[in-house]
Amino acid sequence: LYHDTILVVNPESGRVIDRFKTGRRPYRILFHPDGKSFFVSSWADGALYHHETGNGSQLQVLRLGAHATDIVWRDRQNTGEDDAENRWRGRLFVAAANTNNVYAVAVSDSKDLRLLESINVATSPRHPLGMTPSALALSADKNRLFVVCSDANAVAVADVTEARTHVLGF
Repeated sequence: LYHDTILVVNPESGRVIDRFKTGRRPYRILFHPDGKSFFVSSWADGALYHHETGNGSQLQVLRLGAHATDIVWRDRQNTGEDDAENRWRGRLFVAAANTNNVYAVAVSDSKDLRLLESINVATSPRHPLGMTPSALALSADKNRLFVVCSDANAVAVADVTEARTHVLGF
């Protein structure tokens, strides 16, 4: 965390076998489903870093919002849409703890990242900062996103089946 580094550990020996530099205060690591790259949320940078698995090289950085924390992956479900805005392999949802937002990020077939939307999980549109989204989960069918709002002592539930996300309640 405080060395801004990803450590690669040999699971048999427990020894560190490699180190990759990443963003400041890495919080969560999530591998792309193909295993060839991984994503890192950077708490201090408010960004999402994308790295190659084999050598740790940085592929892309996408600035999001303050205190990027948890990440979940949702595969693209074919809805018959084929305009350029809707061409992506999957969506990453990234919680930003010092905000009221979760960011939806498109991941293309070529693994390019693009911000799709900022999902406000506050109880009202003009609610001041303080929901503190800090953890995320998807329902078994991947149609609902659950957002732990730490400072509100609540869980927001959002429908993620459409191109735009809709918060259903708490």
